[in-house]
Amino acid sequence: MNKNLQVKSKSGLVKGTALAFAAVMSVACFPGLAIDNSENVSAEITNNTIVLTPAGDSTAIVGSTYQIAPAHFGSVSGPEISNIKVTYESTGEAIAVSGKTFKVDYAGNYNICYIYENGGNQYTLDYEVVAIKSNATLSFEANQDAVLPSVYDLNYDKAKSGENYKDVVLPLPTVYDEDEEEIENVKYCTNATKASVTASDYVVVSVKNPKGNDIGLTETDGKISIPGTVFGKSDVEIGEYTISYAYYARKPGATDQCIKTTSKTFTVKKSYYVDYELKANKIGSMPTFITGVETAIPAATATASFKNSVGASTTE
Repeated sequence: MNKNLQVKSKSGLVKGTALAFAAVMSVACFPGLAIDNSENVSAEITNNTIVLTPAGDSTAIVGSTYQIAPAHFGSVSGPEISNIKVTYESTGEAIAVSGKTFKVDYAGNYNICYIYENGGNQYTLDYEVVAIKSNATLSFEANQDAVLPSVYDLNYDKAKSGENYKDVVLPLPTVYDEDEEEIENVKYCTNATKASVTASDYVVVSVKNPKGNDIGLTETDGKISIPGTVFGKSDVEIGEYTISYAYYARKPGATDQCIKTTSKTFTVKKSYYVDYELKANKIGSMPTFITGVETAIPAATATASFKNSVGASTTE
């Protein structure tokens, strides 16, 4: 709905005050209805009213061109108002209007102000539009800084650095808008640091263990990691861990909009990775080979030796 729709006059009390209020309430509550109270009030009062019929769309898509709804002074058949100013409320920036349209470049609130001069008085009507982003893509294809293992084996010797488990550095996605263009200056954060983010676009990263409990993450030099101490606990959870990514676009003065989410998983196990060493074993002695004559060769076996994990063994 329209949060800020009002009629103003520079010259204190104006005869059209009562009707202006009625017009405001009607547009605010029923934006799809025309406002024409000429049958109920005098023409003199009607002539001091800005009529917006029908009300414009109260939402817009970032990257689109917004069509401004026409407004008239006095009644629906009165002179159409051509003096229209648009402001991006977050910064107060004046947005260029061309042919009763403007380009929606940012997410957030835009104020459309209709202005009309009559009898030395200036009348205005404000209409608010909320711009949102419609879609986005989170891509990990260009991210080479971190590779998520499908299995994290607690008994694998490379999972540790000395006596401590290594941190698992999480891959961070590149964000693309609905036109498949990369969104720049995206901030990556965790649930613990989300409240302090000031960027217009940000991705919240979170991890849950197999029981669905959140894991505390660390942020260092732009990287987000699962600390190795998580896996060093005596009660470490074995099973599937879920990494969630949620891309948000900031909406000044309102709840930030979650545009896109995605997730990845990996599994924590024990004794999953095993190194094998194959050794060839020969049975019998090699025969003398004669050209052009078939000769039977002895059978051979290979022994696989487990070099890692709990207890080595061999198999054939």
